[in-house]
Amino acid sequence: GLGDVYKRQGPNVTTVAAFPQLECYSKRWLRLIPCAIAATASWAGLYVILPGWAVRTIVVERRKTRGASRGAFGFVTKNFQDPTYFQVILVSFKDLLLVMSPAIFSDAVTSMALGGLLYVAYSLLTMIALPYTDNSRARLKSKKQE
Repeated sequence: GLGDVYKRQGPNVTTVAAFPQLECYSKRWLRLIPCAIAATASWAGLYVILPGWAVRTIVVERRKTRGASRGAFGFVTKNFQDPTYFQVILVSFKDLLLVMSPAIFSDAVTSMALGGLLYVAYSLLTMIALPYTDNSRARLKSKKQE
């Protein structure tokens, strides 16, 4: 939680826990805030928004070409079955939640338990949804024809 981010150094001085030399709301701290916001926004944009946009582009291209092409971003869903393009977005959100869990939960045990449960849920969903193309039927058919 926020109690782990900030630390009281006296009656009027609050510092960042990870950097005790950095006093909150000082000129130096205020100069770093825009950089921190820009870095966070860049990371979120590249890690969450870009895969969503890529999947949307693939879906539009598949509709346009009636399933013949996945377009320029086809590599994102290579070897995925057609209805499971959402898997790329699901993986991004799973990773985002795992990265943010220490900030959300101040207790390390809770954070680790959440991470474990999240991986179990993701594994079960992957087992049920089976996003990857199953080539075993094609191989069985080709063996029967021989």
